[in-house]
Amino acid sequence: MSFSPKTFLQDSDCLAQSLSVSKDHATILLRTTEHDQVIRSILKLTFLPSHVDALSSTNDVRNINAEDLGSAFTPEDSSRILEFLRNYEFDLSSESGAEYSYFNARPNRGSSLLKWLFSNIPTAFQVELISPASEKQIERAMPVPSHFMISETPKLFQQVVAPYIRTVLDSGSLAWVENVITGSKEAERLLLDTEHYVLNVDTKWKTHPDPSIITKDNWKNYKTALKDLYCLAIVKEKGLATIRDLRKHHIPMLQDMLIQCTAAIEQIYGLSTDQLRIFFHYHPQFYHLHVHFTRLENEAGCQVERAHLVTDVVQNLELDGEFYAKRTMTYKIRSNDKLYKLIQGADASP
Repeated sequence: MSFSPKTFLQDSDCLAQSLSVSKDHATILLRTTEHDQVIRSILKLTFLPSHVDALSSTNDVRNINAEDLGSAFTPEDSSRILEFLRNYEFDLSSESGAEYSYFNARPNRGSSLLKWLFSNIPTAFQVELISPASEKQIERAMPVPSHFMISETPKLFQQVVAPYIRTVLDSGSLAWVENVITGSKEAERLLLDTEHYVLNVDTKWKTHPDPSIITKDNWKNYKTALKDLYCLAIVKEKGLATIRDLRKHHIPMLQDMLIQCTAAIEQIYGLSTDQLRIFFHYHPQFYHLHVHFTRLENEAGCQVERAHLVTDVVQNLELDGEFYAKRTMTYKIRSNDKLYKLIQGADASP
């Protein structure tokens, strides 16, 4: 089910708390109640730099755990933030899966024109809504006091990380992935559908022409958007959460993906394989195996401590079919990430 920011803002019991505010962005946590169930949602706002005073909170949430954020809401901050947001209408621009949706915000018609012409309040901006937001999504949206490097041995993976991933999978928070694979969601973003995977326009590609309005044969004509190319291939096989689960028999699927997905991208966007970066994340944003396709100019998500080129993964599996089951994986993790706390607890155990 998709929500609109308006749904929550009309709720008289809605509370708001800023998680982060910068010159060009703001991240807001909303808390509402429906049928005695608490719903937490994240609003990510991108717009002009005049919003800082209206959206800043007096509370510093950097050292508060995601599960303890209920105590961070203050009436004064909440009222000021909600007053700001209620000045806008939210027009849906696109949606993804169950919880991600994107809106264009504009001043509502009940607002005075002079108010917008002679104030520092932005007249329009973009909004990403995540609702309902999981604890992990809230953790990712919060400011981070610090990061740490983790050397995840096979033993640590089996004892701590694998059970953690299983709890995430069992929570049902990834139901949206199946919706994308079956085409019940994001059908307008579909680039390729094969027996083993689908390739879609990633919703992070914000400058992509609107798939619901612009036909696919015209997408390559939007030259300024092509520098931001970001596509996502999602594997259909169940039980593959990360590259840790890949084995030698998966090599043909990965090789086929490299051939078919790059061919589709070249046909639709006119970009050749040598202009693309194709990689996995470890740890990924969500635990269902997927591959990122970006243009070389787009460096989002390609940090050396997180990204693993698919060509390297194939070669490693050719050398040893259980390479990723055996190797120690090194990666950066947020200090407020639940997995980091579990790893710390394991290290402290006798």
